[in-house]
Amino acid sequence: MEWYFLVILFVAFGLVGGALGSSVNKGGLGFLIGACLGPIGWVIVLLLPRRTEEQAVATSAGDALKQATTLTVPKRNLNNDTYKIWLGHEYGIKKNELFEKYECMEKLFDTLQLALEYADTIEASKRGEEVSPIEKIVDWREQLEEARKDLGLK
Repeated sequence: MEWYFLVILFVAFGLVGGALGSSVNKGGLGFLIGACLGPIGWVIVLLLPRRTEEQAVATSAGDALKQATTLTVPKRNLNNDTYKIWLGHEYGIKKNELFEKYECMEKLFDTLQLALEYADTIEASKRGEEVSPIEKIVDWREQLEEARKDLGLK
């Protein structure tokens, strides 16, 4: 048997495997498996898990969001929605349904604004920026909330 016949056979099996792999959104892998294993590889390719178009779109959208939030760090400005969203992702701010409060860095806050201000204060110190006196009010609000809870007033 001549070597070029084996090459042609390898490519033909690979093309069939690639065509079958395209049906499950894995054309390149289908080509490789089909070329190496022939008809047995075709069966394996057909048994590969299918990735639906919705999953592909969701994955690419999630990747785009993750890339956008990790690459661009917006300027500190709590009036900017982009910065608020970035703070939410970066510091894991979320609504705690059990306590009906907002959670940030393992602390609970009555309002989303307080949680954002707390995260902003931490971000300011990370960036080495000075926190303005108005921003320090957040700390006072937090201490006041804790004192009210301790006294049973709230």
